[in-house]
Amino acid sequence: MCDVYAIPTDLRVSVQLRAATSLVDGHRAAGVLVESDMVWVPDPPAVFLADSRTHAIEIVISPFPVREELLIERIKVPVITTYEREGNDRPALADLRLASRSRYAPQLREFSGADLARELEETGGDMQLALARIGAVSSDAFDVESSLKQMSQIVNLQGIPDRKPRQPFATYSDLVAAACKVTCRCIPGT
Repeated sequence: MCDVYAIPTDLRVSVQLRAATSLVDGHRAAGVLVESDMVWVPDPPAVFLADSRTHAIEIVISPFPVREELLIERIKVPVITTYEREGNDRPALADLRLASRSRYAPQLREFSGADLARELEETGGDMQLALARIGAVSSDAFDVESSLKQMSQIVNLQGIPDRKPRQPFATYSDLVAAACKVTCRCIPGT
């Protein structure tokens, strides 16, 4: 997918235990989509330090407000990097690399690293608050819990594939013209 076609919308990002039976039960932390294939989780819970084979996680990315017509994504996490301050066992931030890119535009707005470091010092390392104070994310970007039940209902509905009607074509030029509408890699008419 080409990032220029990423869907810009407000999002809610939930870190989930993959083995959980529902999104409400599986929720372990809130995150923010910082790149199409990366999520940051401030003050990550202990599940990030556990054996990943026992506690496999995935990311659930949902438009907000939750709407049935926009897909709620479930993406596996093959790589987790945690950042701990020296002398502190508790991570301040987890960087989760996603197995595939999200269709949604990143939530993180451009910001100054110096401003973030200053705010982290002022807030005692509260990454969520620091990111909001410098305007890198909205103040409610990490408020996922209130949407989980509705997200769960829509995920169940979206599990059924939507069969599209057949697309007849008269010539191969017609086929190519129609197919080029669904990818940014094809330049129609060239």
